[in-house]
Amino acid sequence: HAGEGFVVESLQDGRTVVYWYTYDGEGQQRWFIGVARRDGMRLVVDELLATQGGIFGPMFDPSQVSKTVAGQLQIEFDSCNSGQVRYVVDGIEGSQDLIRLTLMKGLSCRDNQAAGLVAGSD
Repeated sequence: HAGEGFVVESLQDGRTVVYWYTYDGEGQQRWFIGVARRDGMRLVVDELLATQGGIFGPMFDPSQVSKTVAGQLQIEFDSCNSGQVRYVVDGIEGSQDLIRLTLMKGLSCRDNQAAGLVAGSD
């Protein structure tokens, strides 16, 4: 979907953070974030959080930001370049195909490497 996307970030401590930027039913921007657990070629976010109340710039006050559990999601990888996300957000179920848009400089994409990274092996 144009203007929507996911960022998947593997952290050094073994956790994986998933960021989802999208829009609500009225066309307003909506961001979700969750910490995923690995399950084979799948990332599972049991608590997908939505935030609200933040203000950009010097007036930002973290005490004004509220976090609520909006749903769950799973990303199933078919390869290191593609997969599918399934989600339930605010009681609405859906899915969409994913394709990789970027690759880190100096790293190649080989499916057998991606399987090991998602599965958490060397």
